[in-house]
Amino acid sequence: MLLSRDNLLCLLRAIGLRGLGAELIENRTAALEYIPPDLRHLELFRDFQLEPGFFNYQDSSAFFLLPPPRIDARDYDLIVVDTPTRVAIRRRPGAKVICVIHDLLPLTDLKLSDISTRQFLARMRTSLRHADELAFVSHYSMMRFRELLPQFAHLPARVVYPRTRFDAPDVLHLPAPSGPPGRPNFVVIVSNEPRKNVTTVLRAFRNLPQADLVVIGYAGQISRMRDIPGNVRFVGYVDEQEKAALIAEAHGLIMPSLAEGFGIPIIEALAANTPVLCSDIAVFREVAGELADYFDPFTPESIVASVTRVLARQEECRGKIRARRRELSERFGYQTQARDFLGLAAPPERLVAAQ
Repeated sequence: MLLSRDNLLCLLRAIGLRGLGAELIENRTAALEYIPPDLRHLELFRDFQLEPGFFNYQDSSAFFLLPPPRIDARDYDLIVVDTPTRVAIRRRPGAKVICVIHDLLPLTDLKLSDISTRQFLARMRTSLRHADELAFVSHYSMMRFRELLPQFAHLPARVVYPRTRFDAPDVLHLPAPSGPPGRPNFVVIVSNEPRKNVTTVLRAFRNLPQADLVVIGYAGQISRMRDIPGNVRFVGYVDEQEKAALIAEAHGLIMPSLAEGFGIPIIEALAANTPVLCSDIAVFREVAGELADYFDPFTPESIVASVTRVLARQEECRGKIRARRRELSERFGYQTQARDFLGLAAPPERLVAAQ
């Protein structure tokens, strides 16, 4: 690893023998390969600066404790850093840096390798040394941060939840999905991480022959395991429209994670008026409250019981979500994110002009 090309380039950059090689790209359709429909807000920006090798450099510099990548942000009044990003920011007096913190999972719930943990901590500390304010994706993440990094407790902090669309075509009057005759279906969204806990859900569906499970995302070797139940289907990565359709058509979304910083699929399901079944962990209680059915994520039998309850109470579950839709939209809808993030009382349409 010490002699790899990326790390040699990193060392040359750190001692000033190699330039940055940044490229300015105009924000035009022809200049960008693809902007997903849920990222249309990128059209608000004039241009992008892309630098090949940026992430390799920040990881290498974190491991070897070399100077971090440097960014000149003197043209901006507000700089948002999505942590953990290892970057040194040059700014003008009065400009504000807000660091967004999603979770501290490499340090807490499911520790990665020592190298990954060291890189994560070095990247996080670099971000925090430049921060004027912190924004957390949940109260749970804020609590864990204050426990593990008390030296940064002096920084002003707020919680700004991730958001989703509650202004999509009206789902309130759609009938409950039925799928194939006699075949209700549930969805689970995973990545190839042990904390996603998908194997426990697969074991549960061996005892749920009356229902199907659709697994969205990259499940790694799990999708090639022997004896996968016949009522389980792996669809891999799908685009946002297809994912939204699968969630809306399901009898329930299952979130079996052992640890999360928030849990965006939960609010995507609530926006689609789809029942939520999830692990009984603190952050999910914060996000879903009484609108979810909770289970023990270590016990397949508990998941079976949760699925059985939700199948029997479809209309009751959906009715609870419908009754709270206005509140959910205010808490998790896009229209309130700028207000909460910037801490301004102005309505969203005035924030663009203020920027």
